[in-house]
Amino acid sequence: VISYIFLVSFLIIKKIKSLNGDEINFINLGLTLGLVVLATVNIFSPYLNHPLGIGYLMFAVIILF
Repeated sequence: VISYIFLVSFLIIKKIKSLNGDEINFINLGLTLGLVVLATVNIFSPYLNHPLGIGYLMFAVIILF
């Protein structure tokens, strides 16, 4: 649980700080907003423990780094 919280919050904070530039990368913006929505949905249901949630998280980490 702590690793999920750390990974998701680290990705969201890092990408929000990088969105302050002149040029907006819409793929990064979409993945970051999707991650925010996924984390919000995870409050009410265990979606991050589902293979689709884990897959999205892995995909977001690969693309966003």
